[in-house]
Amino acid sequence: VGGGPPPPPPPSNRDPAATIRAIADRLGDMVTLLARPPKVPPITNTTGTLNPPMGSVRLKILDTIYALVSLSDPYVDDQIIELRALPVCLDLFFRYEWCNLLHNTVRMMLESILGGDRVALKRCLLDDCGLLARIVASHDPDAVTGEVKSRGYMGHLRLIANKIEQLAESEEPWLQEAAAGEMWRTFADGPLSMSNDINERRKLGDSDTSRDDQNLSVELDEASSHPGSFEFRVNLLNEQLFATEDEGDAEMQDSVVLEDIEAGPLDDDGPNFGSPTQG
Repeated sequence: VGGGPPPPPPPSNRDPAATIRAIADRLGDMVTLLARPPKVPPITNTTGTLNPPMGSVRLKILDTIYALVSLSDPYVDDQIIELRALPVCLDLFFRYEWCNLLHNTVRMMLESILGGDRVALKRCLLDDCGLLARIVASHDPDAVTGEVKSRGYMGHLRLIANKIEQLAESEEPWLQEAAAGEMWRTFADGPLSMSNDINERRKLGDSDTSRDDQNLSVELDEASSHPGSFEFRVNLLNEQLFATEDEGDAEMQDSVVLEDIEAGPLDDDGPNFGSPTQG
């Protein structure tokens, strides 16, 4: 009768484990929606035509799967493996080449698995997902141009590959064996090593301008042939325009090597799919 505030709600007796299991039991529906989304019109943006677009609903589903992976719950892990959730997530990662939110979520999901102690999920990544082969294949030169196509996920792949290299030095023999294969070692000792070197030099600031321009050009050409990097040159001192009699270093050029943007522009891929049952 009084006008005071309502009484606080009674404490919840809901078991968190039961809630987690209830969500995991719907994982099959989530994976189906990731693989076969409702019909929506294609969207064309600066990266091309997205048909279908990724959509906010599927991004939220990926967030949910990442949260489930982070729980380290045996029942959840079994469901993830049985329903092939990880291969579907990785397929989306490579399909939508410039969707930054997608790439961030999947990379964190893989890092959570690789950095944990759940061998079954790690084996799923290497065996069911073919993770090593897909990383290497993404760095293959184009058959027409002979150049490696720059994609928005290249920097994410570099971080994942470095994690695999780190774990291969201390993990189970089966992982060491996988990382010792000829295909992976060629990639790790070549393109990956060069990409790491370029990235470290960029972060530290490579200000060594004492090398002559010819040697520097050769070095930069080699670096720019590596996937995930690009080169641009800035002539700080132009001999014809700015040189004076007292400027003996007028021919000096400053060159900058930058790693390609690790995560491309946000994929403005439009409409919310609505409820999971829509379409």
